[in-house]
Amino acid sequence: MGQVRSKAGHGLADGLPAGLPGGLGLPEGVAPVIHADELRVYRDALALYNEASKNLSEFGAVTAHPKTGQPMVNPYLEIRDRCGKTITRFHKENPGFRE
Repeated sequence: MGQVRSKAGHGLADGLPAGLPGGLGLPEGVAPVIHADELRVYRDALALYNEASKNLSEFGAVTAHPKTGQPMVNPYLEIRDRCGKTITRFHKENPGFRE
């Protein structure tokens, strides 16, 4: 896999997933080089983060165990936290990339 260079003001190069939330938001003339795999990991982490956040909003951080009914920590809490770290790391490593 190679690297993908975006064209300033033209979005991502062909072959990458379309529809990233909010676009790149790059200043005029800035063309970051982001490895396609890094971008895929970011996109997947963002999708999982959003799904986990939705589940936590609906069911809360503590939920009932599906078989016993006993209170338990919602497993989506750990998923959201892990994905949040991945998203944060991506933004630290690619400071020119903004949603």
